[in-house]
Amino acid sequence: MRIRTTTWILLAALAAVAAYFFLVDQRAQQAKEREHHERAKLFPYARTDVARFILINPLGERVGVEHGDSGWKVISPVEAPGDRPAIESFLDQVVPGRTSGEIADVRNLADYGLDKPFATLIMFHAGAAAPDTLFVGDKTPTSSNTYVRIGSTKDVVISSMLTHNVMNRGLFHFRDKNFLPPGYESINALAIRTGRGTLRLKKEGAFWWFAERRVRADRTKIEAYLSRLTDAVIYAFVREDTKDLAPYGLKAPARAITLSKDQETVAIAFGKEENELVDVVRTGLDKVVQIDSSFLDVFTWNAANLRAMNLTFFLEDSVKTVRFETGDTSAVFKRTKTKWSTASGDTVSIKWFEVNGLLRKLDALRFNRILAEPLPPGEPRTSPFLVRVTLEGAGGSVLDRITIAPAADNAETGASTSANAVGSLPTGTDGELKAILKRIIAR
Repeated sequence: MRIRTTTWILLAALAAVAAYFFLVDQRAQQAKEREHHERAKLFPYARTDVARFILINPLGERVGVEHGDSGWKVISPVEAPGDRPAIESFLDQVVPGRTSGEIADVRNLADYGLDKPFATLIMFHAGAAAPDTLFVGDKTPTSSNTYVRIGSTKDVVISSMLTHNVMNRGLFHFRDKNFLPPGYESINALAIRTGRGTLRLKKEGAFWWFAERRVRADRTKIEAYLSRLTDAVIYAFVREDTKDLAPYGLKAPARAITLSKDQETVAIAFGKEENELVDVVRTGLDKVVQIDSSFLDVFTWNAANLRAMNLTFFLEDSVKTVRFETGDTSAVFKRTKTKWSTASGDTVSIKWFEVNGLLRKLDALRFNRILAEPLPPGEPRTSPFLVRVTLEGAGGSVLDRITIAPAADNAETGASTSANAVGSLPTGTDGELKAILKRIIAR
């Protein structure tokens, strides 16, 4: 029994010793790996430590970029806001950098393309008295890896990060290329000037109107254009000032738009078009730049093709009561939170989700053409009628009154107070609305 106990004690001690030496060896191995990892870095600091850099690219262009209180900016050869994602992506590929080999004490730098470097990068980082200068030479014979040298050392290292592709950047790459300044996502007025005159549009609530007459404008077309314009990018900086605009068709431009947001305005003038790009200048940007020529589409708009052809205008969430009438049927539906029910005291069970379908159908209806506008005073109700729908908001306020009536040759006409017009509708519109009503009240 004593022998067995002694054996277990010896085995436990042996295991403890083995575990100790394993941990010591593992820590030594980890320390060696960390040392190797650090030695494989080109720069002993992180991207966030970089305060400024200068890139001399293969074309000989010298570009200076600096990080300040307002973020990244280009400081030479021109001063301009920086493209933060592009700059930080570049630095992420450069700093700290990785090396996969080293050639010590090189006698002839020309053998590696380092006598006349492909590119030069000068890095200024926090806490350093002097910058790091990195020279990029030839590609290695068997890969896209590159020979590089730091400072005056005769040692050449091989990098898989500082490739020719990474270093082939320039002024255009690093500068901000957003055409409009930040904050122009909520434009509420638009003026379009051509040789024919000026078309003025304004936004009230969720809808757009012709400013000089009480007629609705095509919200979908206008907001699609403004959304594209908000995201527009500059494809080229043609001139870094606006001293001479004549060569670009911008001295007395025939086409211009003005965007308004509250009390702020931005005017954009359009000039010469070439290769699917157009020369433009805008308020607050003292340069001639090029953007996509598809933005010239706005100058094809007029009162006829921009007129909204919707039968009705309302926001679905604002509708609290729907009154539906036909020649022999009348029904009232009220919204209760997210569902619909019949009017108080009515015990008829309904398919409440079909009321939402009715509202979506009304919202989707479009005139084939406008027959008359504006509506005469009073409700837009003709007799005989096929369908009448009244939409009410909170407190019983009337949002819209809609009427569909028969016309000659089995056609149909529609009218609504929100459209303030009478127009022709696709044949069978009343039947589609009546079919939805049957689905709502079907038991």
